[in-house]
Amino acid sequence: ARRCTIDGAMIEDNKYALSVHYRNVRPDQVESVRAAVSAHLETQPALCLKHGKKVFELRPRVEWNKGSAVLWILQALGLNQCKDDIFPLYLGDDITDEDAFIALRQEHPENGAAILVRESGDEERKAETNAEYVLRNPDEVLVFLERLVEVQNEHNA
Repeated sequence: ARRCTIDGAMIEDNKYALSVHYRNVRPDQVESVRAAVSAHLETQPALCLKHGKKVFELRPRVEWNKGSAVLWILQALGLNQCKDDIFPLYLGDDITDEDAFIALRQEHPENGAAILVRESGDEERKAETNAEYVLRNPDEVLVFLERLVEVQNEHNA
């Protein structure tokens, strides 16, 4: 990540997108970050703006998102045809994860789970979601995953 000219802002090159993080920017400077991103976007018509948790993402204007990625991974692994044999899980804490929640629920409505990780009172991440389940924080995610391993081990015993 590179520092930006606005204190606290960081630019991250994600290979196929640029993320401008403003988590550490003073609240009175956030609009300056937004204006700088918008000005750059006007010079790059092939890019579009997506919002995340304290981040502006500049992405190519293509129909590709986390939902597309989940479905592509399932297909690439040959798992998209095995709907009775697999149980895909998707856990996410960002608004950009909603596309994956939707895709998973549409393609695996009976045997998959979309899980939002959201602490109560999180003002950055609204409670409305397409996820079926909610875990309150990373500690609950750890407990959940440990329990999955226990269940699998019991099943294999």
